[in-house]
Amino acid sequence: MRHGVRLYSIAASRYGDEYDGKTTSLCVRRATYWCPELNADDPAKKGLCSNFLCDAKPGDEIEMTGPTGKILLMPEDANAVLIMVATGTGIAPFRSFWRRCFLEDVPNYRFTGLAWLFMGVANSDAKLYDDELSSVLAAYPDQFRLDYALSRESTNAKGGKMYIQVGRGGAGAGRGAGAGRRAARGAAPDNPGPPKPTPNPLAAPLPGQGRGVRGRGVRPARQRGAHLLLRAQG
Repeated sequence: MRHGVRLYSIAASRYGDEYDGKTTSLCVRRATYWCPELNADDPAKKGLCSNFLCDAKPGDEIEMTGPTGKILLMPEDANAVLIMVATGTGIAPFRSFWRRCFLEDVPNYRFTGLAWLFMGVANSDAKLYDDELSSVLAAYPDQFRLDYALSRESTNAKGGKMYIQVGRGGAGAGRGAGAGRRAARGAAPDNPGPPKPTPNPLAAPLPGQGRGVRGRGVRPARQRGAHLLLRAQG
């Protein structure tokens, strides 16, 4: 391979966007370098793989390998509190989390906890999967929280730029962060009531790769251009 391997986080669960186990997804933004002397993007300094993927057309064949690197897994406890913090395309692995929790109808698993996503981007136009996240938030307002940190649009309490590490999305920076369940440092929800049973994964076999699952009733709108759907051949 001429340019070597480029590593990307997978933006889908094992069942894929079409729930059949035959696709996977990447979250890719085109990397370019603005040259002040040319007053244009410098073609010699553009991101090689990101531009290759962004220029790919439906039906193009792409050689892939993996998975590789460290593994990011959800906790086995279906009543857990999930805190997800990401900037830009770093949101990719967390998409599999919220799809498993709210979009996939998987036998012997039903998420009963709280998922809270903190997303940092430069401005509103740079939000990724906002249509899908808005659909989840509307369908599960008691289980899903969403906060944005917009570094070029919002300011923090001290008047500086709003970055994701400033904390809790800042004043008015996010959505769905109302009072209710507490999600700091993995703390359990306030007044959780009687403990909820954890599904027994051995009660019945889960669908295997390629057998697929059913999708729930949430119907996200069309995704932004950073989403790349890949289907296996053969």
